Amino acid sequence: MNAAGSAMDHDAADSPESLFIGGPIQEHPQRVARANPLTYITPERPIPPFLIIHGDADPLVPFNQSELLAAALASVGADYHFHRVVGGGHGGLDLESDAVRGLVDRFFDELLGQDRARRPGAGA
Repeated sequence: MNAAGSAMDHDAADSPESLFIGGPIQEHPQRVARANPLTYITPERPIPPFLIIHGDADPLVPFNQSELLAAALASVGADYHFHRVVGGGHGGLDLESDAVRGLVDRFFDELLGQDRARRPGAGA
């Protein structure tokens, strides 16, 4: 991830990734593989639908991480939608826009097979 550009040192012993797996990521490749979602995207496994939304100006998680996930999903014929938020950072208003919220709503409406207006708690 560092090679793809990030404001964070993902290889550091105190990086979120290293803390998650319980040690420096460069010293624990088997733990890293178990924590990596790409490990589980294979033709033999059922893959649920994915909605990937990522800002292409994210200073912490490089945009290429979502590109890699989308490519892996495409390689096994998985059902996915990949939306690039142009100029979007790591969270914030760009990712909370009406357009992005609409994508999320449509994704779950299609996935759950429900009309939004019939869902509990939906406005009249």
